This record gives sequence, C-alpha cells and structure tokens, in this order.
Amino acid sequence: MGYDAGRWLLLATLWSLQYLFLRIAVPVFGTAVVAEGRALSAALFLLPWVVWVARQRIGLAEHLRKEWLFPSVHAAVEAYRRQESAGANEPRREP
Repeated sequence: MGYDAGRWLLLATLWSLQYLFLRIAVPVFGTAVVAEGRALSAALFLLPWVVWVARQRIGLAEHLRKEWLFPSVHAAVEAYRRQESAGANEPRREP
C-alpha cells in the first residue's frame, strides 16, 4: 500500500513540475523555444523505446488486417447507410 502511494505521489510531483517549468521558462526563453525544447526532449526520451519496439517481430500485416481493415470497412458501410436513410443521395430539384 505504501509503495503504491509513493509511486502515485512521485507521478503527481513529476506531472506538476512540468507546469512549474513552463511558468518559469516561457517568459525567459519564449513560447516557441520552450515548445520545441519539450518536443525534442520527448522525442529523445522515446527514441530508445521506438528502437526497441522496431526490433520486435510484431506481425504488422496480421495486426492491420484484424485491427484496421474490418473497422474501416464497417465505418464506411455505416456512413453510407446513414446517408441513404437521411436522403442525402436523392437528386436535387431546381426551383
């Protein structure tokens, strides 16, 4: 119990420190520099994870077929059905 509470407290502290940093850094360095610095530091922080994941064999083709193709086709069919039921495909009449 105490270990979990300590981890949540650490997470809350780290989360709030970014806002304190922004409050101090933006007037000193400017908005653009701080935004670019945050994006660059996040990219550098995530780069080792991306390299590690890229080396894993994840079966991308199978994943895309299961997780992307069926929902996309389903969404397209539903959108078409909604257009049909709303009368969106009826011919326009000139006044």
